[in-house]
Amino acid sequence: MKLDPLILPSPISILNVFRNNILTGKGIAETCITLYRFFMAYSVSVSLGILCGMLIFKNSTVKSFLWPFITILQSTPVISWVLLALLWFPSEIIPYFILGIFTLPVIIINTFNGLMSTDEKLLEMALAYGIEEKQVFSKIMLPSMLSSLMGGIKITANSSLKVLATAEIIGRLPRGIGGEMNTAWINIETDSLLAWTIYLIILTGLLEKLISKAIKIKWGRYL
Repeated sequence: MKLDPLILPSPISILNVFRNNILTGKGIAETCITLYRFFMAYSVSVSLGILCGMLIFKNSTVKSFLWPFITILQSTPVISWVLLALLWFPSEIIPYFILGIFTLPVIIINTFNGLMSTDEKLLEMALAYGIEEKQVFSKIMLPSMLSSLMGGIKITANSSLKVLATAEIIGRLPRGIGGEMNTAWINIETDSLLAWTIYLIILTGLLEKLISKAIKIKWGRYL
């Protein structure tokens, strides 16, 4: 009530932005653009991460070659990758690259750790009974891997949408949630910036719950 709306707008002003900008056809379209980028980049990153984690587990030579790079990817701050991406890629590519860099090492490490935690006695028993390698993987190794892998998926799902929006903002993309936040910042529309921020927080929570629910439905018996 006492501060300038430019510094801290009233809740009514923020609610008006929700009603007039976010919960409209245009707002939904911008949300769909960001979600499209998210699901495209996230699904590819998770798939590649699982394959790389399994490959590293199977081949020690590949592990000795790739592990230092995976460690570097995980240790480097996201903002450094964003700034480098501005030099390397067109703006449209930046969100996909940043989300991939953020997600890939977590999935690789969790997949590898899950496979490493497989009960050795079960593997010895399977070998003694001559069980096929495919059956060993699907019945013994896969359940062990999934418990660790799903933890990594939940962690990345909770942060990936925010990372993607940050990449959209810094990349100055004209479309998407990040694009709307950047426009609000340029025009000094604090109420719009806060409204989109609150919306992103809500959307991130809903997305995490959706992914967790899908995981429980599909793989709940292993978790």
